Amino acid sequence: MLLGLKEIGIRKALRYLYTTLLAILYKLMVFPQFRAVFLRACGARIGRGTIICSGVRFINLHRTGYRGLTVGDYCWISEEVMFDLADRITLGNNVTIGQRAILLTHLNVGYQHHPLQASFPARQQPVRVADGAFVGPYTIVVAGVEVGAGSFVMARTLLSRSLGDGMFRTEVTREKKIPVAFFAGQDDNGQAGTRQEEPTSSGAPAE
Repeated sequence: MLLGLKEIGIRKALRYLYTTLLAILYKLMVFPQFRAVFLRACGARIGRGTIICSGVRFINLHRTGYRGLTVGDYCWISEEVMFDLADRITLGNNVTIGQRAILLTHLNVGYQHHPLQASFPARQQPVRVADGAFVGPYTIVVAGVEVGAGSFVMARTLLSRSLGDGMFRTEVTREKKIPVAFFAGQDDNGQAGTRQEEPTSSGAPAE
């Protein structure tokens, strides 16, 4: 404990205590509307119509405070999402963040004398998710990444580099353009599918 206090300093320790108290108060906000009002009062920018579900967590508040969070209009922040506010996090309008997604803005392997510090020095960079993007449940977005407007990130994806506008990314594939008819029962050229159901012995379509 004394080593940690020496590392961060008294001033940062007091700020950590203050932001921890704010985090405790935040947990008492049982309705999404109350959470939005509380976050605005603490300096965050929260747009109209935005829903912040239960269990959303904020870590490293002593770095930027809630002022490091900007959320646009009509966003949906699902249950147990984690925001790392070591640096700024900005969400555009109509952004959806799925359950238990993690948005990281820093990397630190440990104390200053940690043997990996020489190879992986501490760093922090903001994260931005542009208008109309979807970040799926359990996805991890690392520091410095930008998710382009209208992009779709499937559940359980590790997003370690930025994604352009209108792109699609899954856990196991590289990014690609979202087809015009994505999830609409059409092919990539926007034509309606022509596959018909195989008939059963009774003549009814197979289920």
